[in-house]
Amino acid sequence: MAGVPLPSTFPWAAMGVGVRGKPRRGMLRRAVFSDFQRKGLEDRFQMQKYISKPDRKKLAEKLGLKDSQVRILT
Repeated sequence: MAGVPLPSTFPWAAMGVGVRGKPRRGMLRRAVFSDFQRKGLEDRFQMQKYISKPDRKKLAEKLGLKDSQVRILT
């Protein structure tokens, strides 16, 4: 496959610009949850798929997470 540039050689890759020409703010990192946190989230999801904002906040505090890390399914 000669002649096909690698993604790292694209001119916009070095400029910090996304494919659509918008500047990138930085890569979001995937959260790594402890076994305790993961189990707590899974157990709560099994009991209650849709969690209210107050319940989300309480669960986040209990698990040592930010409330934005506890998703509300809508």
